[in-house]
Amino acid sequence: MRKLSQKLLEVWIKIPRSVRIFVLNIITIFFFLHLLIAGLKSLFELSIELPVLLIAIIVSFLVMMIISKNN
Repeated sequence: MRKLSQKLLEVWIKIPRSVRIFVLNIITIFFFLHLLIAGLKSLFELSIELPVLLIAIIVSFLVMMIISKNN
């Protein structure tokens, strides 16, 4: 297993740094877009009860206020 790890590391290091950063950024962007789309799908379902929707809106507003206060 150690030889396999070493071989993978050697292959990874041979890849140019800009390509490695691009790949990691694409994976991160895909992950957050997936979370955003899943959240929007669940938000627009008609089965969401009003109290749950109100709690989500209040929490979103508080997070937005915290982020804007830090900037």
